[in-house]
Amino acid sequence: MKNYEVAGNEERLYGQALSLLEEEDFDTRLAGIRLLGMDIAKISDPQTLKAVKEILEGETGEQSRYRLVEDMVSGISMYSDQFDEILNYIEKLKEGISEVLHN
Repeated sequence: MKNYEVAGNEERLYGQALSLLEEEDFDTRLAGIRLLGMDIAKISDPQTLKAVKEILEGETGEQSRYRLVEDMVSGISMYSDQFDEILNYIEKLKEGISEVLHN
């Protein structure tokens, strides 16, 4: 997820997905994560997409515990810094998926 922008997607970000890049203040990582979400939404069958959306909805927003983020940062020494960063990545992934579903 963190490297999707450099996994052969640079041209897409600076071409057809330039608006994502602009919306993310030219942060290629965040724009790349949103692009990944859009790609996931495009290639997933409805049942899979529903399950992914439910997981992402349950793991973002205001809540007392973020199990997915906790699992993703377990073992990382800079826990608090990484926690907010990874939560933001998950929110951007969810945003990308939602953009395809609402268009």
